[in-house]
Parts: sequence; C-alpha cells; structure tokens
Amino acid sequence: MTVTSNPSSSGAIGNSQSGCGSFDPTTITSSSLPSGGSGDLTYLWEYSTGSSTGPWTNIPPPSGTTTVFSSDCDNATGWSGDINTTPDASTNDSWCIFSSPTGSSNTGPNSAQSGSYYFYYETSGSGWPYNGSIVSQALDLSSASSAQLTFYLHAYGATIGTLNVGVSTSSSGPFTTEYSVTGQQQSSSSASWTLVTVDLSSYVGQTVYIEYDYTSGNNFTGDIAIDNISVTKVSSHGSTYDPSTISQTTWYRRGAYGNGCSSSSALYTTAVEMSVIADNTAGTASSSPTLCNNLALTDITIATTGATGISDDGVAAANGLPAGVSASW
Repeated sequence: MTVTSNPSSSGAIGNSQSGCGSFDPTTITSSSLPSGGSGDLTYLWEYSTGSSTGPWTNIPPPSGTTTVFSSDCDNATGWSGDINTTPDASTNDSWCIFSSPTGSSNTGPNSAQSGSYYFYYETSGSGWPYNGSIVSQALDLSSASSAQLTFYLHAYGATIGTLNVGVSTSSSGPFTTEYSVTGQQQSSSSASWTLVTVDLSSYVGQTVYIEYDYTSGNNFTGDIAIDNISVTKVSSHGSTYDPSTISQTTWYRRGAYGNGCSSSSALYTTAVEMSVIADNTAGTASSSPTLCNNLALTDITIATTGATGISDDGVAAANGLPAGVSASW
C-alpha cells in the first residue's frame, strides 16, 4: 500500500513574456519543482484573461499514448553493453543479433517475432554460467500519467537460466529488477513468442534506462531471446507548459497534488503574465483643408489605437514633426 501526500511548496514557474498583437509564447519554464509531501505528483495548468488572481480556467492535459522507445532488434541502435553488433555473427557469452535459428540444437527460436532479426544470448562454449547485459538509451518518462515496457520473449532450452529486466535512472545502475523469469518457457524452437508487459508507472517524471541482464544455466542449451521491444507513456501535463498563440494578455499558473489525492487540494504557483501589446494603428484625418498663405490652420485630429506616443529615438525632433506641431495621446 502506497501513501501519497500533497507537496508543501508549489515551486515556481518563470519567463513572463510580451509580444505585439497575437503571438505564440515560448514554453513556460519551471524555475523550481514542488517540494515536500510524498509520492509522485500530478500537474495541472490553468489560465486567466482577467488578472493574475483569476478567475481561472483549466487547460485539459494532452491526450494519447506516446512511443518513447522502439527497438525491433534488427540492429544495436539504442543499446550498449555485452552485444555483438554485427548481424548474424555469434559470440559466445554475449548478446547477438540473429535472423535464423541459433547455431545450437534444441535451444533458441527459429526466427524473429517481428522484423528480420532478434536478440539472443549465445551460450555455446564452456565455463558456465555465463552472464551479460545490455542497456537501452535514455528514456524520457516526463509529462506522463503512466508508462509501460513491452517485449517478446522466447526461452526454449533445457538449461535456460534467469533473465532480469531492471530499471535505473543511471546507465551504469544500480538497476531495480521489475521483471524476472527463470527456466524454459517454450517447448520448441517453433513455439510462439510470449508477450511480456512491465509497468513503469513508478518511474513517471524521470529519465530511465532499461537493462536486460541474463545469467545462463550450465550448458549450451540456454539461448534465451527477446524481440520487438517498446516503451510507451500516456501523456499528461508536466512541470513546464507550451502555450498556444494568444491574442490578449493571459496569465498562467501551475498546480500540483499527490497522485491519489484530490485535484481540489492542488497547490498553485504564482502566475506568470504573457502580455499582448496592441498594434499601433491610426485612423483617417478629421479634415484635409486647402488654405491660402498666411491663413491659420485649424486643428486636424487622427484617432489612434494602441499608440503610446511618438518616439524620437532619444534625438530631439527625430520624429519628423515640423516646428510648431505637437502630438499627444
């Protein structure tokens, strides 16, 4: 049973911005994250076009599932560790990339589950038990409400050992085992692959690495295989937010509450302002008189919108107005 509680500090968001007319603000940054409380957090984002104190309107979170990482095991892209990166070339006591049955009888699959190749651990040779691991590239699980790893497993052979699938926030570990299997799972090389699903929701909000660590049995019939590896996440709000184009001054704030707690208990940051400066426009002149020399010129007015004055760029009369003519708003 996991107990979560709300943060005691909301943290802060940054980079107030301004633009003329309608503009698309850059991403609102996180100056500091919420602190205090326990467990994972759920983020909310709200906006107001009234003031920095509201009223507030909730911004719906992004929807859908995002693929963070996908490996069809046709090559070693995205992997490091004990692996022979040359396809269809086997190395004892190592992960290998293969398209056909392994070189040993009564162990391994006949072919890939998906695509042309699969990864397997070659257990021919001597000096068992063998041990080796491969580690994925960095996987970003931020801005998600849940995440999972799926892959296909083929474990045929009398001396199949133990495969541990671990997760860490460092490529060098230590890795926490989230899935483990020991011993033969398939009854023949032609048997169907087994789909494995591993919940990664406890790592949401972090950047992680996946490790496949295999320890063989005591003979050559221990060629375990994996294929079609995928990490996905269900999108949600994160600690930063990228607004869409706005046409009026808008304030944004971020809320956070503990997973399992009510959204009504969320703690909010101070708002940041995205200020829209109206474009300067001028209407038509009130009149266009034609006068003879030495006759007084009556006032001519022009209505403006958004103007704040006539700039002289710091140089007297640089605004081009003739002597005796003034302007004000």
